[in-house]
Amino acid sequence: MSLATQPTLKPRTITYSKWVETFKPVKNHLTPNTKLEGLVFETRGNNLGFVRAANPDCVWTLVEGDSNRWYVVDGYHLINRIGYLITEIPHENHVGGYSIFYL
Repeated sequence: MSLATQPTLKPRTITYSKWVETFKPVKNHLTPNTKLEGLVFETRGNNLGFVRAANPDCVWTLVEGDSNRWYVVDGYHLINRIGYLITEIPHENHVGGYSIFYL
């Protein structure tokens, strides 16, 4: 199948509250009082080291999208990142990923 004929993969979209309920994000114990009620891990220093050492299937990235809206997407990403989140429950291998609208 050529690239031109491959289907476009769309992320699975769920609400932020459903995401929290389903995947159970952990609090940032290294830097209290971070974004999203203390759930976001920073993109540098000890925070980044902790994220990189975590199970990759439990890592999510908080990104800024169109119109300055925030989204949580599964996996470790660099583009438009605000920070990282780590969950107790790993994300499924859903082709196309997840997109969780926050703001």
